[in-house]
Amino acid sequence: MQETTLAKLNASNLKVYVVWTPILAPDYEFTVKRATTWVPDARASHYWDRSGQLSADYSRLLRLPAGRKAWDIYFVYGSDAEWKDGPPAPYFSMDQIGLGRELDAEALAVELNTLLAGSR
Repeated sequence: MQETTLAKLNASNLKVYVVWTPILAPDYEFTVKRATTWVPDARASHYWDRSGQLSADYSRLLRLPAGRKAWDIYFVYGSDAEWKDGPPAPYFSMDQIGLGRELDAEALAVELNTLLAGSR
């Protein structure tokens, strides 16, 4: 993601929120600290969601079957997005869990550039 998407975006007003949550057996807070090096971009903020609450919130938003967790999902929000009782619907999304729009890092960069340029 760093090389294929973020490195192609020069916008200083881009904010990237990377949320790590325990999904697989080796997902612990100490492994997340090492994993943050995968997205070293200065515009990225990393968070550890120990309880998996955000994953649960997104599972509801995406209407996933009960027990299915939302992870490896890339959401794009405009600057006008408002978070109230839960996450709002994204402007654009891609994923790696078979929800319909498979992650294509170059296409994601195009969408981000379009949004950041104010063309949408």
